[in-house]
Amino acid sequence: MSFGRLKHFDRLIDWHGKDVLDLGCAGGFMAEAMVKRGANVTGIDPASALDAATISEIIEMALCDHTSFDQIRNLHGLSPDQVKLLMRTELAPGSYRAWRRRVRQFGDRRKIYK
Repeated sequence: MSFGRLKHFDRLIDWHGKDVLDLGCAGGFMAEAMVKRGANVTGIDPASALDAATISEIIEMALCDHTSFDQIRNLHGLSPDQVKLLMRTELAPGSYRAWRRRVRQFGDRRKIYK
């Protein structure tokens, strides 16, 4: 939600005492704005808990042909969609597209790949 939309909802909602779940809160700017309006906010952002070493390890695992998305989930708790988002964010656009092509290509050839 953007600050402009929050102002729109201010006219419709009395935030005081409301329980709000902010999914994908990143830096928590919107959560902070809702707290200032009196809401009880819980912010969740799985990517925010990842340090540089963990991100590097996930990228290495995702690039490896012998590591499945299930193995990444078991070790780091990220779904396949979250891994794809992390790869899109961290890799150069051309590298990301090449990785996605490779995953699709090998996924078509093997019963279990990524």
